[in-house]
Amino acid sequence: MISSSDEKSGMRLVSIIVPAYNYGHLIDQTLNNLLLQTWQNWECIIVDDGSKDNTAEVVKAFCAKDPRFIYHYKNNAGLSAARNTGIGLAKGQFIQLLDADDLIGTRKFEVQLALFESKPEAEIVYSDVRYFRTSHPNERRFTMDDNNIPWNLGLSSDRHEELACLLIQRNIMAVNSPLIKKEVFDEIGPFDIALKSVEDWEYWCRCAINGKYFLFDPSEDSFALVRMHDGSMSTNLIRMTEASLQARKTLRHMIDQLPASTFKFNISANEKKVTNYLKRLLFQRFKDAGFKTKAFVQLWRSYPLASEFKFLLKESKEILIKK
Repeated sequence: MISSSDEKSGMRLVSIIVPAYNYGHLIDQTLNNLLLQTWQNWECIIVDDGSKDNTAEVVKAFCAKDPRFIYHYKNNAGLSAARNTGIGLAKGQFIQLLDADDLIGTRKFEVQLALFESKPEAEIVYSDVRYFRTSHPNERRFTMDDNNIPWNLGLSSDRHEELACLLIQRNIMAVNSPLIKKEVFDEIGPFDIALKSVEDWEYWCRCAINGKYFLFDPSEDSFALVRMHDGSMSTNLIRMTEASLQARKTLRHMIDQLPASTFKFNISANEKKVTNYLKRLLFQRFKDAGFKTKAFVQLWRSYPLASEFKFLLKESKEILIKK
């Protein structure tokens, strides 16, 4: 709990935004995890995005015991809209995004607020991520797949161009990795509610393109802890690839508006390279999933007619005759 002495000393307030849709079976673990934080001056705004299960009942029990938990109900509009609602209600100077099934390291706020204090120009302090299964809550994997190979390069904005170019290629953090100054959202704007996936990655790209200062926090006490779920991998991959291509249209417009510079040239080249790759990848994923019409249309969108004409005809024939 926040003591009167803490309030008088002007301790910085962290607003934790937890969107929830039918997560009554897991959200208690997420909220209990927050009670373990060594930094106690926080509020947690749980935005119930029209849940049909017992989410409201579970959350309201926490609210009754601790006024730092705040329940807010809204009609279902999706993850991004729920996050935007929570950010709009936030009173803190710092924002922590946290999905209703995930966790964070117990010293995350303490460590990352100290980093903000030591480097005032920082606007986004982000940690490394580890993955765990519900059946193995103490598991700390580097990846969701069997490779389990470290992938985070730990870049900060003292290498801004390298960070931005890498980020435009792929995500570099989980949604619960960063602690973010509230003013970033005031300047960059809300999450894109049109995106049904990769909305967090698209937001970090917007921040990087606009010169926001990222600072990497290597502390093991600050890990973003992401729960692994079973699901239809092929369907999820198609959805994520489509969303990534949709997001890149917005990012391309932003890049085109940048003044001429080496940074613009390099980030533009990286964006075009990855977009072309994703267009062809989406074709292959449609084809592998048996979506013949979508595969055919995507094929002709993905390859330059002049240089790939024979390939286009070959693939078209294969799609059309395949049963």
